[in-house]
Amino acid sequence: MLSVFTILTAGIMGLLAILIGIAVYVVGAYGLYSMAKNRGEENSWMAWVPIANIHLIGKMVGEMTLFGQHFGNLALIAPAVSVGLIVVSFIPLIGGLLSLAGTIFVLCVIYSLIRQYREDTGTCVVFTIFNFIGFFLLRNDPVIRS
Repeated sequence: MLSVFTILTAGIMGLLAILIGIAVYVVGAYGLYSMAKNRGEENSWMAWVPIANIHLIGKMVGEMTLFGQHFGNLALIAPAVSVGLIVVSFIPLIGGLLSLAGTIFVLCVIYSLIRQYREDTGTCVVFTIFNFIGFFLLRNDPVIRS
């Protein structure tokens, strides 16, 4: 039987996790919103909406080459991949592999955006992994390459 202390501790830890998650989301969304606003993007508010924020990132990146394959119109491709991740994740084995590939693709799109602001590869990788911090720290920086 669980004690009151155990239940209370679990509840507090759960609430703390939710608050941290909300804080991380707000910091990242605000950073992305500011980056888009500074670039003159029309719909910078999309930074606050899941999946739409991937559209915004894809729009800012435009196009990229990954493993020798050119991807244009990332504003459509990146969110489609994100939605596809949700759909295929329910398929045993193959869904996991496709989800991994899609996640890598979306991370490469985010890396391409961050690369427009920084030359240092190490910083770009760290900012891609912790993109909520990267977006926030880059929010007022000028684009150095497009």
